[in-house]
Parts: sequence; C-alpha cells; structure tokens
Amino acid sequence: MRAPLLLCLAGAASAASVVESDGSDFADLLSKHSHVLAKFSVPWCMHCHKVNGDWKEACDALDKDYVCVNLNADEKTSDVAKRYGVKTYPVIKAFTADTGSGFEHRAEIKAANVVEWAQGLLGPALPVLEDKDELTDFSSSLRVAVVGFFKKATREAQEFEALAAAHRDRFRFGVVHDQALAAAELIDMPGVVVYKQFDDPRVVMPGKYDSSKVLDFARAHGYPLFEEITPANYQTYLDRELPIVWVFVNPEDAEGTEAAKAVGRAVAEQAPHVGALSFGWTNGPKFVRLARKLALSGETWPALAVDVLQKEHYAYDESSELDVAKVEAWLGEYKSGALAQSVRSQPAPEVKTVNGLTTVVGSTFTQTVLNEMEDVFVQFHAPWCGHCLQMKNDVEQLAKHFRDETSIRIVKFDATTNDWPVGDFPVVGYPTLFFVRAGSNEIVKYDDVPEFAEIKAYIEAEAQTDRYRAAKAAAAAAAAA
Repeated sequence: MRAPLLLCLAGAASAASVVESDGSDFADLLSKHSHVLAKFSVPWCMHCHKVNGDWKEACDALDKDYVCVNLNADEKTSDVAKRYGVKTYPVIKAFTADTGSGFEHRAEIKAANVVEWAQGLLGPALPVLEDKDELTDFSSSLRVAVVGFFKKATREAQEFEALAAAHRDRFRFGVVHDQALAAAELIDMPGVVVYKQFDDPRVVMPGKYDSSKVLDFARAHGYPLFEEITPANYQTYLDRELPIVWVFVNPEDAEGTEAAKAVGRAVAEQAPHVGALSFGWTNGPKFVRLARKLALSGETWPALAVDVLQKEHYAYDESSELDVAKVEAWLGEYKSGALAQSVRSQPAPEVKTVNGLTTVVGSTFTQTVLNEMEDVFVQFHAPWCGHCLQMKNDVEQLAKHFRDETSIRIVKFDATTNDWPVGDFPVVGYPTLFFVRAGSNEIVKYDDVPEFAEIKAYIEAEAQTDRYRAAKAAAAAAAAA
C-alpha cells in the first residue's frame, strides 16, 4: 500500500508524568521501572489525538504508581509496536515486573476506565484471603471476583496461581487456603466461586474440579446476563469469545424499549443460553451503523440480531414481533444450524462489468470471486479511503488491460457496505488485495507494490489458464535451452 508520510512528534508538549519515546529506548525504560503504562500511537492517527486528554488525565492520576510513556511508532520504529503485539492504534499496554509482552487495555480509552484497570494490575495477582472478613471485603469491593479454594502447595493451587497471573487484566482473582472458611462457604476443596455485584451474586463451579475449565467458567458467569453494551464495555464482550445477541432499541420510544429489554432479559435467563451466548441491548439510532453491519435495515426499532465473533451474523425478521417464544424458537434454529446466515449487500448493479472492471456486492461475491473458472484479482476498498483513491487509476488500467481475457477478472468490492467470507479473506485495512486461482480457488494475499505494472506482471505469472500456462512453459523451455 502507498504509506502516508509519517512525521515524528518530537518535542510535543505533555504532562510531567509522561515520557516521550520513539521506541529506541523502550526496552531500557522497561528494565528500569517495575510499572510502565505505554500508549502506542502513530502521528497520522486522528483517534490517537482524540484520546490524548483522557490519557493525560489517567497518567496524572497514576503518577505515583506508573511511569507513563508516549510511544510514537513511525515507519522506523513500528517494529517495536509489533514486538509487543500492537496491530492497531491507539493501544494502551501495562508492563509490570512479571509480564513480558504486557497487558492490553481492552475497553474504551476514558480516564476512569484506564485508571481502574491499571490500578487493578498493582499488587499481587493472587491475594491470599485469610478469613471471612477479608473474603467479604475482597468480593464486595469488586464487580466480579474469582476466588479459588485450595489447600496450600497443591497442584491445583499452583495452576490457579498461574491462571491468575496470566488473566489478571480480565478478572480479579483471590485464593482461600483455610479449610474451615471453605466449609463455612459450603465449598469443597478444590473449588472456585465467582462473586459478583449483579444477577446471582455467588456462583459455585459445578462438578468435579477441572483446572482447564476455570477460565471458561469465569467467562460464563463473570458477565451480566443482559445489560447495555456501549463502547466502554464492547471489547470485553468480544474478548468473551461468545456470539452476541443484540437487542437494538429506540430510547425515544420508552414503552417499546422497556418491552424489548424485558424480552431480551427473559430469553437471556434461560439456562441453555447461560455461558453459550452473550446478550445485550444498545441504542439503535445512535449505533445504526452496527445494526446495518448485522444486516438489519437500521430503520425499524426494536430489532434483534446475532453477531458471531464478527465473522457471520443472523438478523431477526424485522416484521416479526419481538416475543419470548418467537425469539426462543429463532435462536433454537440458529443453534441447530438450520438458520441461514444473513448477508449484507448493496443492490447488484444492472451492468456489473464496465471496461473490464467488475463491481461485486455481498449477494454476488461467492458466485463471482469463487467461481473456479477464472483467475480473479479483487480489491477490497472503502469509499473514504485515501489510499484506495490513489490506487483507482491502477485498478482501472489493470481492468482495461485484461478485459478481453475471458478467464481473468478484475474485481472491486466495497467492504464497508457488503458481507464476504471474512475467514477466507481477512481484511484489517484498505485497500486489501487478493488473487484467487482458477481451478483450485486458492486464495493468495497480494502484498507487493500496488501499481499497474507490478500487479499485471504478478497476474500473468500466476494465471492458471491454458494460454498463460503455455506462455510460462515456453519461457521456461527457452531459458533452459
């Protein structure tokens, strides 16, 4: 892709508690300080600049506990960000003495969110709760607390300690070793309890203890059965790695909103769904783009849809009433695999190919791009993407060059308004380019220079059709002679 000119923000003003770094001294900073909070950003990222106020406020509040670092990852130092698993910007990560790649802040970057999260990483990953008072204070002071009951120095205790260290950024863990306290809590050692400030305040892990199931148990019961999902907690639901059942409401219709929320909660409380699906409601008009992304019209409220790990989605019939029995039956079809996936799609153009360039939409993607009869070069683009506009002439020239080749197709695809098989075509930015080989439908990501001459040469070298195979064979024979 044509990279924008990246400018280093050297000498930018910042709070006294924040250290500026271009990445070259970051390893040294980590070695010198036991607690480092770093914001990874790039100069051209507008959202990075928008969160600066909250970032500064959080750093001021955490000044006694952390060294805060602004790490500006430009084209010379982006390898530092990659080394610590940073793929998008901005990202805040906390580094403590016992972590290597650091813990990533997963919620919306607001000062209060960052402060609460960072403070939770201070102190031991697994505090020992010596008596009933300490257990009560610990469990009642946290929204969610995962407490293990283990005899000291057992294998189960050691495994739980390792789990707490690895996932302390997601849950707060504590441990009880006192057998009398465990008995008072009606817990057989070894065992785990999730204490929480919502729904059932105390859930005991059922059955014979299995350390491999503790994290799944915490994920299943460490979230409300049904709550509002906003930018502040959305990422935590993605991290839960469960399909999300979205109830979209219009707050201006108070009666309709309460009725839809009542249906959502009643369904969420059904035992088969607990730990299998996440349920939440949100403001439909405010987050209409999300509703449309899930193949809803964005014009009718309330509405309901299932988002499966951002890879596929199922839209509830907007003409059908939101009723507990109907939604239960619909979810039953979804769980059984009988429900067809919803496909978000623009209307297919009447003339799909102009001057050799084929416009594909969601409803025509599979039949056009994965047809096995043609070599297909496809550009995933966004209408607002500057790099895509820079590449427009190259794509059009490419299409004109191959327009008389019946076995080669050049495709453009608006990835912002249409669905596609995201598992086969992973797209994290625009433009993203793929070549699909005829015959096998093998999908190859094109990462070379995105200009006409280079792409033309690539297609000619990779094309699977008889004429190009013959030309390649003749060239190889000539070279061998």
